[in-house]
Amino acid sequence: MPTIHLNGTGRWMLARDYLAAHDAVQTAIEKLAGVEFHARDYYINPDPDAWQQARAERDEQFAKLESVRADLQAILEHVS
Repeated sequence: MPTIHLNGTGRWMLARDYLAAHDAVQTAIEKLAGVEFHARDYYINPDPDAWQQARAERDEQFAKLESVRADLQAILEHVS
């Protein structure tokens, strides 16, 4: 976590920038959720497990984004 001190970046500036980054990741999560995602897009794939794999990959994408969002939230709470 950043240490707030006289020679460092100001608390307000850090909070502003981490909030912007947090909001951008939240927007990315919302945009990903808005992507049309349906089994009909995978059923002609020769791999019979294609839909299950796609769902697992999508879950992993959400988990990664949520992890970054949580990290930014923790830093934001620390500097605020």
